[in-house]
Formats: sequence, C-alpha cells, structure tokens
Amino acid sequence: MFNLSCKCIGLILATILLSGCETLPFLPQNEPLPVNQPVSAEGYYKKITKLDSTGLKTEVAHQQQLAETGDEQAAIHLVMLYSLPGSPLKNSQLARSHLRQYLQKQSDDDLGLLHLLSDQLDEQIQLQRESTELDEKIRRLQSDLKKEQRDREWLQKQKQSLEQQLQQLKAIERNILKREAETNGK
Repeated sequence: MFNLSCKCIGLILATILLSGCETLPFLPQNEPLPVNQPVSAEGYYKKITKLDSTGLKTEVAHQQQLAETGDEQAAIHLVMLYSLPGSPLKNSQLARSHLRQYLQKQSDDDLGLLHLLSDQLDEQIQLQRESTELDEKIRRLQSDLKKEQRDREWLQKQKQSLEQQLQQLKAIERNILKREAETNGK
C-alpha cells in the first residue's frame, strides 16, 4: 500500500512539474529577442552565436527595424551581427558603417573600445582586399604556368620531330654516299 501511494505521489508531482514547464515562456532559437527586454552585449553575443542562417536573417531584419526607430542598442547589435565570425551574413563593411553611425552618437567614455573595434574592422576589410588581390594573382600565375607548360610540351614535340627529320636526312645522306662509293668503286 505504501509503495502504491509513493507511486501515486510521484506521478502527481511529475504531472505538476511537467505542466509547470508548459507555462514558462518559450522563446524559439530563431526568434528575435522581445523589444522590451534589455540584453547585455555578452548575452546578445551568446544568443546570436547559437542562431542558424535563417535565425540570423530574422534577427538582422528585427534589429534593422529597431535601428530605424532610433534604438541605439539595435545599432550595436547590427555591428555584432555583421561582425559575427563564421556567419553567412558576415559583412565587415556594413559592420563598420553601422559602427561609425553608432560612434557619432556616443560619449567619450565609450569611444575607446568602439574605436578599437572600428580599427579592427578596417584592418579586416584591408586583409580581405589583400586576400582577394592575392587570389587573383595566384589565378593569373597558375594560368601563365599552364600556358608555359603547354608551350614547353609543344617545343619538346617540335624538337623530337626535328631530331627525327635530322636522323632521316643523315640516313639518306649515308645511303647516297654509300651508292656513290659503290658506283665510283666499280
């Protein structure tokens, strides 16, 4: 009897706990954060690193709407979204643009860290340009190398052909000299 009442109490507690979980607010992973909920930069960064590409697109659209209404936190969130490493939406130029707009509205106390971020974005953009230039240079060099290899192969074939012709001419010359020697020797 005691065992049965423990099982009933356990079942009732499990039901209460499970129904209590259903009453908690649920925020899907790809949904933007509620507008009235302030978020620290660290908390926001942790949230956006967990989003997939669809969630990131949704969050960018949401933050753009908030930024249009003058929400300064949305402006820095856009900087974070466009600077997110490994993100399909990563765009250093847009991040820098939003950061510069944000910097114009800030006090001197906040500017040091923000200028550091701006400088890093500038450097990243420069590195991207240099990488693109190097990739193009590599493609040109590979193309030139292939052309030179084709030219070398053609020259090699021409050399072999000329050597064969030279051998044939020497054989003909030997035959002519041999016939002349035979006809003169008779």
